Order: sequence, then structure tokens, then C-alpha cells
Amino acid sequence: MAIAIYSARILFLPCVFSILLAAPGLAHAQLSVYPMEVSLTGGQVSITTIDVNSLSSETSYITATVKEVLDPRGPHEREVPLDSMQPDELVVLPHKFILAPHASKKLRLVFMRPVDHERVFRVAISGDPGVPVEVSADAASGASSTAAKQVKTHVSVQIQWEPLVRVLPLAPHVAYSARLENGAYLLRNDGNVRFLVRRLQLCSPGAGSCTPVSDQAWADGGNLYPGSEVKLHEGDAAGLRFDIVSRDGDEVKQVQATALLASPVK
Repeated sequence: MAIAIYSARILFLPCVFSILLAAPGLAHAQLSVYPMEVSLTGGQVSITTIDVNSLSSETSYITATVKEVLDPRGPHEREVPLDSMQPDELVVLPHKFILAPHASKKLRLVFMRPVDHERVFRVAISGDPGVPVEVSADAASGASSTAAKQVKTHVSVQIQWEPLVRVLPLAPHVAYSARLENGAYLLRNDGNVRFLVRRLQLCSPGAGSCTPVSDQAWADGGNLYPGSEVKLHEGDAAGLRFDIVSRDGDEVKQVQATALLASPVK
């Protein structure tokens, strides 16, 4: 009995996983991966690990591939596959291995070359074959006969985990500036690491009352990466304020939009 199989890609921040599934039956994932975000430092021998755990009763054949995320959160964001064994890029060891049922394996991530700005990678980790799932033929086709209910088929279900890997410069530096263009307020990251923009609000002069901005594309905030520029506000920016939060969350600065136009943070 043929069953239609389709794929879906589900995006999480900061992680991504892809899943190949069949409707209406679906088994649990065959792998778990932890952590889903790690950091390395360029310009030195930097090593971290990711744990891959089998949740399957069958042997899994694991493959790990590397992709670099270019222009993250920008209009031209894209992922470019890389050779996971190229020594001057992000190296994953091992990038292919056999995982016994309910066993665990540590992946070592190594990066050695200097970087002049933060770089973002994903390591796509998948197992082959997928987990067999029994789906009754009548569930798939709508048949109701007793004979049809006794027919079973196997569907391969496979989840691909994609933990995020950040490679940071040896000397992180936060810098930013702003400018006006055609009535829009633009914020630019002039440093070499990302920072978080949040709590956009319009404040009344002297009154001290502020209203959250809710009608702009960046109303909910987000990470702004080195070299990127974003339109924070359309219209009069006289009362615009927002927070800039360091990548580790240790430093929070409230910024007055008009003051930043005259005095960039360098």
C-alpha cells in the first residue's frame, strides 16, 4: 500500500531540525542532540563538543555536515555547504560514524583560523536509515474492511538536527551607528560581534511616558550581526528609544535614537 511521504522544515531559534514524516502516523525521533548552540573562538585552537544520543532500538549510521549561514537575519540570508574536513574551516570529528542502539557519541568541533567578525554555522546531523513506523493501510487510504485493517506498511521517519555554531573573534568589539534615510531610522552594527536589539518604544518629551512600538518590522527586536543594517522605525524618531544587549546578556544600554545619530558608539 503506497503512502504519501512529505517533508517539512521547522525553524527554531537558535536551532533548526528537518523532519521526513508520513501522515497520519509518526514515531518519536531516533536521535537527540545537545547542546543546540555552541561557541568557538577564532585565532586559537578552539574545541567544543556536541552529544549525539540514540533513541532507537536499531543501529544508526550518522552523518554530520557543515553549512555556513551568510547574511544571518538579513535580506539575503542563505546557507552554503562546506567540506566538514577542510582544515581551515569548521571541522567536525567524526563526520561519519555508527551509533549502536541507545548509545551516545561526542562530536568534536574544531576551529583554528582567525576571524575578523562573528561567523555562524550549522552542523546538520542525521541518521540513516530512519525509524520504521507501522501505519495501518486503512488509515492511509480510508478503507474500512477487516482485511485492509490487517495490512501494515513501514514508513521511514528521519529527523535532522542542526545545532548552531558561532565562531567569535579573539577580541570582540561592540560598535553601532544610526542614520536617517527617506524618513526611516536605520541602525547599523559597526562592530565584529552580534548584539540584541529589544524594547523599541516611543517616549513623550518631558512626560516620561513611553509606548511600546508594535507596528514596525523589528518591533519584537532581534540579533543584529556585524556589517548589517536594519530599519528600526518609519516616521519621526524624536522619541524613539531601544535597548542594545551584549551577546552574553551581561551589558544592557538604553539608546536614545536622536542622540545616536550625532554620537555613534565606536
